[in-house]
Amino acid sequence: MQNHANLWRLLACTALVSAASLPDLAFAQSAAPENECVGVPSLAVQALESTNPTWGLALNVGIMPSGAMLNVQPMSLQGGRRWGGTAMGGAKRLDVSRYVDMFVAGEIKLDDLVSHRLTLDEINHGFEMMRTGEAVRSVVLFD
Repeated sequence: MQNHANLWRLLACTALVSAASLPDLAFAQSAAPENECVGVPSLAVQALESTNPTWGLALNVGIMPSGAMLNVQPMSLQGGRRWGGTAMGGAKRLDVSRYVDMFVAGEIKLDDLVSHRLTLDEINHGFEMMRTGEAVRSVVLFD
């Protein structure tokens, strides 16, 4: 987690909690949306349960292991909580031109988001870094 902390702060993250440092994680109910970004099913459930029971929002961004199940009591959702998520950022094709304009204007620092630049010969290593969490975002360069 510490490897990625500077990047998260660059992206306006205000608080970091390492699930590894708190094995029996017990969140207080939060007014802010909760985000689960690491793909741990039990942490996704804890993020939901830490939101306000009547209008809380939990967003799951992390890629869960194949076949993973999320176990949550139905009342966790029936009171008004919402649970959402996104894969690959959820960007629409229409957003691309706006993102390009923002990059050209210096509003988005995409170069800072790339943790590794790989050659095509290193692509298997790139998948391994993605699997272990070593890489935040890798780019394959074709020369």
